Amino acid sequence: MITAKLMASAPARMPVPSPVSPSQVVRELARVWGRKLTAYAGGAKDSATVDRWISGDALDSEAVERLRIGFDVTKILLTREPASLIQAWITGLNPGLDDRSPIRLLREEKPTEARVRLIRAAEAFAARG
Repeated sequence: MITAKLMASAPARMPVPSPVSPSQVVRELARVWGRKLTAYAGGAKDSATVDRWISGDALDSEAVERLRIGFDVTKILLTREPASLIQAWITGLNPGLDDRSPIRLLREEKPTEARVRLIRAAEAFAARG
């Protein structure tokens, strides 16, 4: 019990922003999450947009920020979990996120707020294994 409270209040380690290009971020998310979830996180209306992003079409700055957060969360989870479980985690309800799915939180909250909450949730999940 005490450990859980300490972990909940500890600051999340923010990954150093990666020099990975937006198209590479989208490519990796599409590989792990699938095109539909990647499109949803980036605010696209359809999954065909993901193919255009991978080809180098520009994304707006907020979409890039959201997708980079998703990329950072995915990197944390890939250290311990297979892609299939990450896809389930990103879409499942999470009690640490007020019973919202991580992908919904990523799409609906301000990226700066979503980053901290999602990194903490991913680290907690990865630590439990």
